[in-house]
Amino acid sequence: DLQRCEQCLRRDGRIPMFGLDVHAALQRLQHADHVVGREPEIDALRAQYRAVADGGEMRVAWVSGYSGIGKSTLLLEAVARIRHDGALLVATSKGEEGRRGTPYAMLAEALALLLQFVLGCADDEFDRWRARIGTAVAPVGRTLARFLPALSAVLGPQAGPPEQSELAPGLERERVLQAIARLIACFAAPERPLALLLDDLQWADAGTIQ
Repeated sequence: DLQRCEQCLRRDGRIPMFGLDVHAALQRLQHADHVVGREPEIDALRAQYRAVADGGEMRVAWVSGYSGIGKSTLLLEAVARIRHDGALLVATSKGEEGRRGTPYAMLAEALALLLQFVLGCADDEFDRWRARIGTAVAPVGRTLARFLPALSAVLGPQAGPPEQSELAPGLERERVLQAIARLIACFAAPERPLALLLDDLQWADAGTIQ
């Protein structure tokens, strides 16, 4: 965290707000509790990863079951093993019943991790990320920054009020959803696939489901 503060201060002349110890949170994905008797399920998830890494196709895996049987532990163990298979960028989010009324809450939590990863990059790599992210969120960057503060930390202050659109509310919502999809997609690359883990999806907000 101190190194990130130094990098931001040298690069931008200021230190933005960011989550503390985020790298430790990501590293915990590599140290899941030992899983016993779930080799077929883990192998199936690893096969999904290989299909993405080898073929460049998007895949979705649903993990379901009764509460308390170890679904979250299974996912963390699978991710830890996949990391041994190749480079992988991981973002996680957990649904909470109390946040169901907050628009895009689960996706914002996952994207915040990815944006904080970008903030910790070296200057040259950071500049490349900033250009890609800026392109992805246009023309609704200021709107996204309202529920994704880390976006302003990467792109710089989003001056002015949120964009005023003359579109109907449904079309404007669709434009925001498309920008979120582009933002997620810009973190996925053939040399480093992206794994997005959404836990307790039954508590997801409507925006995330859409």
